[in-house]
Amino acid sequence: FWLKALVVISAVRVFLGASLPRSKSCKRTSNCPNAQNTCANRQSKQVSCAMSELSLLLSLGGDSLMAVTSPLVVCLVGAYCFRSGFLPAASRKVVDKLIVEATMPCLIISKVLPAMNLERLMLIWPLLLMVPIMLLYGLSLGAALARCLGLVYPGASQHRGLIMVLLAFPNTFIIPLTMCLAMPGLPELLGLEDLGIHALQKELALFFILGYSIWVLAMWSIGYPILAGVLSFREWRQKALNPPALACLFSILVGLSWGYLNSAMNLDLSKLAPVLHAVDFAGQACVPLMLLNLGSRLSDSISEIRENMAAKSKAKMEAKAFVDLEAAFENPNKQEEDALDIPGEARSEISVCGSTAASSEESSSQAGNPAAAPAKASAIAATAAAEVPLPKVVYVLIPLFRQVFGSLLAATIAILVFRNACGITNKPLLLVSMLQGAGPPMINISVMTGISGSGEKEAAKVLLVTYSASLITWGASMAIFLYLLQ
Repeated sequence: FWLKALVVISAVRVFLGASLPRSKSCKRTSNCPNAQNTCANRQSKQVSCAMSELSLLLSLGGDSLMAVTSPLVVCLVGAYCFRSGFLPAASRKVVDKLIVEATMPCLIISKVLPAMNLERLMLIWPLLLMVPIMLLYGLSLGAALARCLGLVYPGASQHRGLIMVLLAFPNTFIIPLTMCLAMPGLPELLGLEDLGIHALQKELALFFILGYSIWVLAMWSIGYPILAGVLSFREWRQKALNPPALACLFSILVGLSWGYLNSAMNLDLSKLAPVLHAVDFAGQACVPLMLLNLGSRLSDSISEIRENMAAKSKAKMEAKAFVDLEAAFENPNKQEEDALDIPGEARSEISVCGSTAASSEESSSQAGNPAAAPAKASAIAATAAAEVPLPKVVYVLIPLFRQVFGSLLAATIAILVFRNACGITNKPLLLVSMLQGAGPPMINISVMTGISGSGEKEAAKVLLVTYSASLITWGASMAIFLYLLQ
């Protein structure tokens, strides 16, 4: 399906001539006609403006679909590997360890370290402020939502950490950066024709990388301990001091102090080029490995859903057959009871006595084996705890609160606070600030659930739903953000 969608969108983009930017004369329909133009010219220009608006919306939809389809296609490769036996469930733990211990720290160091300095951090202070705002929004809303779900669905509160992390940590780097780089008409849409496409893309990439460093630090120092369910400061310290968080701290500290060390000690970076190139090369394997593992988890979850549905169907058929067989055996007894005219109360007393006798026999058997009762109780409790699924309503609420309300909140803060109140006029910075709250949950969540061992398959299913919904939400959010920046 995704391969067919990719081909269709590519054909549409070629037909439209890639991304057709909207000219300044078509920003407002009232600006298109002139007072001296005839009615025919006015109508033709209005139609031209409408076609330009339609081409812009189709281009945004195509860019968002292309940006989201690429990760989904890699997930399909992971699902194929799981089906073929190349990437079974036992191997996913090894891949998660490889990501966390090796490839992700290399990715962080290779991207964050060269871009980090004090002047740039002072420039992107809106991004630094947007991170705690979105964290507070997601964590508080996730805790409240988990508490409400626990009142309606017994046992759903055990997914409290997962719901909080899914709402608090959006995808702020890979997909939004790909969308911005795939729009050649973005300088005209932002009114930055003099800046040029290459300079604008370089500036946007810098903003995304610097914001990503803060998000990764918060993700692995706050989100991972919450997902793992830490209860003390000692446990938090053990969970928070993980390789991605340490690599992020190392990149920030070294990047901030590198300029001073370079000027004071006259360090020659050319000798470190092979090492930096090797780190960058190892970091490039991080995202493909995460997507392959996510596809394997999704395929495993779908297989489990099919098996559960088949088991439920088989159980219903067996129960129906048992009821019919029991009715066939009980029919003569019922006729005898009707012939004897036994009252209903007496029949209930007989059934109660039968159940009491059965329970007494079961209790006597447990009394003969005292160790059987606690073991059976613990097994039942463990099975009940393990079988509590994520409520189905969560699959609707997570995209709604994360991608719809999160986009509106980010746009409100960027326009009313950063632009109107603080006087920030840097449109690329404002656009990146708004995109910080528009994405689905981070793909890193699938890695964290695999390491912690809690909610692994549930998180994979939520990521599938949210990234499928992002095919629409990314394009709609980008269109709204560009309209607000005009």
